[in-house]
Amino acid sequence: MPKFTSDIVAGLFNNETKLDTENNFRIIYVDIYDIIPNKRNEDISMSDIKELSENIELVGLQQNLVLAPPEENKYLLLAGHRRLAALKLLVEEKNKEEFRKVPAIINDPKDFDFILSDEKKEDLLWVSSNVMARKPTTQDLLKFTRMLNDVYADLRKNNPGLVIGTKKEYIANQLNISESQVQILNSINSHLTEKALNAFINNQLSLVVARDLAKMPEREQLEFVEQFEDLSTVTAGDLIFFKKKLSERKRQNKINNNLYTEFNFEKVSELYDEVSSKLTIKELEGTKATRAQKLSDKIANDLEKLIKLLS
Repeated sequence: MPKFTSDIVAGLFNNETKLDTENNFRIIYVDIYDIIPNKRNEDISMSDIKELSENIELVGLQQNLVLAPPEENKYLLLAGHRRLAALKLLVEEKNKEEFRKVPAIINDPKDFDFILSDEKKEDLLWVSSNVMARKPTTQDLLKFTRMLNDVYADLRKNNPGLVIGTKKEYIANQLNISESQVQILNSINSHLTEKALNAFINNQLSLVVARDLAKMPEREQLEFVEQFEDLSTVTAGDLIFFKKKLSERKRQNKINNNLYTEFNFEKVSELYDEVSSKLTIKELEGTKATRAQKLSDKIANDLEKLIKLLS
């Protein structure tokens, strides 16, 4: 049985391509304006582009861009979207034409040994190239995890004899993170409500809050999120305080439910009617009538309060 190794690239390509990737990468020089930005990069972090451009200007491009094979003389970008943005900044704002043509590695999805759909091949190449080329943010890892879940399902479906371990093992190996981290990311992807998930993706919600919020039922998540106009102000303390209030409310509801279950409305109503009827008997006068009136009022008030409490 073939085995899918823990190395992101090893095992993905045929022997000839492995030799190339180990000893002689297929490197070409490409005009940066012939490179098509990858739609997968749309919500990947793009911080510190100006600083990166200054570094490239000073020491040159230290990591090659990774591209898919050309189609009509255009290349799809697999890894290096920050570097590409920095290069364009140098050319367009500083007229540094020497950075217009840069070295790039060509990575061909056709070199895969395993059966995968074309889309999943591109997904896997894109993820692996980005993981190797840079240190992903937590938000990047969230997206990688989501994509690798689909890749894993496709691999298992189309390669029945392939040994790749459990889904958590596979994703952890591809991203060089622990299985517990994979579990947290999967939980956030699967269970966090849309508003909270978008806030987390946009780096407005901390990992701790997102993790703990994802463990809560959707109704409770929505109630918590609705308290804040700006989720970037939410702290772990806010969630702890909310959960404490929620716990107290559940405890009180449980007490109320028990009272409702145990309360005999029919018996109390009969007692109230009995006491009230005695007030109409002419023989009942003076002190006895006053006591009866007070008892009647007390029962009526208690009954009214209890009904309001339980309604």
